[in-house]
Amino acid sequence: MRLSTKLLFTTCVTPALIWLVGIYVVKTSQDQLRGAIQTAAMAEVRSMQEEIDRLLRARTNTWEKFSRDEEVIASLVKSNEMLREKEGLVEEIALLWSDDERRRALPDGVLDRSLSRELGSTVDKMTELSGGTEIFHEVMLTNAFGGIVAQSSPTAGYLHDGSVWWQEAKASSPYIGDVTVGLDGNRQEEVSIAFCLRINDQEGEFVGILRVEINLQEVLDVVDSYARRGGRDRGMVLLNSEAQLIRIGGRGRTRTLSDGRRYLVPNESGRLEGTQVLEKDASGREQVYTYAVSPEEGIVSSLGWVAVHT
Repeated sequence: MRLSTKLLFTTCVTPALIWLVGIYVVKTSQDQLRGAIQTAAMAEVRSMQEEIDRLLRARTNTWEKFSRDEEVIASLVKSNEMLREKEGLVEEIALLWSDDERRRALPDGVLDRSLSRELGSTVDKMTELSGGTEIFHEVMLTNAFGGIVAQSSPTAGYLHDGSVWWQEAKASSPYIGDVTVGLDGNRQEEVSIAFCLRINDQEGEFVGILRVEINLQEVLDVVDSYARRGGRDRGMVLLNSEAQLIRIGGRGRTRTLSDGRRYLVPNESGRLEGTQVLEKDASGREQVYTYAVSPEEGIVSSLGWVAVHT
């Protein structure tokens, strides 16, 4: 080999090989780093879903036990028997219900005042234990006619058998309603869901429905907590089954129930669960969306909620 050829090889080919090896090493390192980040993101979003599920399960278990209480069932049976004995009594009570004085004068058996005090006490106790957060906004026990038997606080109407939640719970219990948004006494936004249970007597006969409005502030706090872990904003998002925002963690105020479809980017098979999806945003930067598979028996899965790590 001529000297000139050797010099050409030394000055051109060898640096090119070094350059190619460098590119390979960098790419391999980037792929490994991306894989590690995606694995960590998957673990984070799955952990958040599981914590939300445990939280909701704990809140609903309280009332599942209550619905099986013998005194509760006995109160419903007594109310149903009284209403069946006198034709038109249901409608009569419904007319009197909106007037506070007349409602207080209703005969014993229409409203179980002792049970109502117990419900109110439970709501207050849970608020105290949670540091002032009202975990349960309202608890209502209705008989087989849809009329109120006990309540944690006064309600506007007596009959609820025409309500969607009442009919759904009677047909398929338990029933958990859609996420709703309201305002508290300080005009602050409150996000909640209704948890409803069908109650049967010892013979399996339908006797009434229990409805509990659960404040989701604890759930929102969980999303915020995961978003801020490690001292940086991780971009945790929680959406309902209609792809509406429940919470964007750690990023100021969320427009609850606004359109969140931009966070749902399915993979080639059309699935979100267990998928890492990459796409280019308007600026050309790569955006990563991470989804985790919810346990099929979990409340989060049954509600169709989707947690996203962005």
